[in-house]
Amino acid sequence: MLVEKTDSRIAETAIPVGSVVPLAPVVRLRASSAGFRPVCLSDLETLTHFYAQLDEPLADLNALMMIAWRRVLDLHLLIEDEVLYMVANWEGGPMLWGPPIGDRVSMNHIRKAFQLLRQLDPDDSEPVIAYLWEGYSLWETLVESDEFVAVREGTEYIYDTSKIAALAGGEYKKKRKEYLRFKETHDPEVHEYSDALVADCLRLLERWMSQKSRTVSGDDWEKLLAECTACEVAFRDRMPFRGVVALVDGKVCAFSLGGPQGKDRFSCMFEKTDLDFPPAPAFIFSQLAQKLVGSHSEITLGEDWHVGYLTHSKQLWHPKRQQASYYLQERLNEVSPLHGMTLSTLG
Repeated sequence: MLVEKTDSRIAETAIPVGSVVPLAPVVRLRASSAGFRPVCLSDLETLTHFYAQLDEPLADLNALMMIAWRRVLDLHLLIEDEVLYMVANWEGGPMLWGPPIGDRVSMNHIRKAFQLLRQLDPDDSEPVIAYLWEGYSLWETLVESDEFVAVREGTEYIYDTSKIAALAGGEYKKKRKEYLRFKETHDPEVHEYSDALVADCLRLLERWMSQKSRTVSGDDWEKLLAECTACEVAFRDRMPFRGVVALVDGKVCAFSLGGPQGKDRFSCMFEKTDLDFPPAPAFIFSQLAQKLVGSHSEITLGEDWHVGYLTHSKQLWHPKRQQASYYLQERLNEVSPLHGMTLSTLG
């Protein structure tokens, strides 16, 4: 298998823009005929069974994440031969949101995945499986295969929970100063997240969107809107997040929420702060880490979606390591530019 890189992006465009954009009706009909059905809230336990057993998966491959994003991405699932296939919307067309997973997954299931994608959209000559990672059970087999091409897509950021909790040392001097300033100036109350705080968290989400609308526009705004839509869906569904919420003068000014990601990692899926409190991000993320010490050795904030301010903010927390994501395609007779992209061998 060739492993390549590109300066253009595939997986990020799977995030619908403007509003919730479903798969085209004809694609939905084909999906139903192939055995797919829409993901629903009651699928959480089933999806947890599949995703919890993965080895250091990417943040976007998580049962809670699938449920939260099911409407924004118009997610459809198929379980066949004890293997899970997850299809998402990509500009009105289908894309596999992660490779097939399950105890019995094999190369035949990879081939089956591409067969399904061609069945759903016969006009797409280059179907895509997004969010492939090096810890995937078939990674080594794929590397040795001449059937497929993996293209480097993005980077995730992974942090040491104990370091984020302590904020000790020179590299965290600025974060530590912000943490203490927020704590001493505002005397916040910190609560473990619960359904009783949903309404207040929704109000903060709405306020944050209003604040961000003054400084973010274009594609970055559309991505932000998609994420906030998923967050709102998750709140209204009363999803079982774990996390912390900070209140100042009885009002929620920050929350940091997520759930388990694999064995020892925690995925921080949604974090928002009132922008009128600039030091709040340092405080709430460190508070989350303090709650997780002893149960999760690592925290991931996922990818930055190639949004400038997200990249900057994630790097300021000094990740202990980064994790690459890839998308997978069938290798045809010759590797050609994908949708006009220029590909080069990854050194």
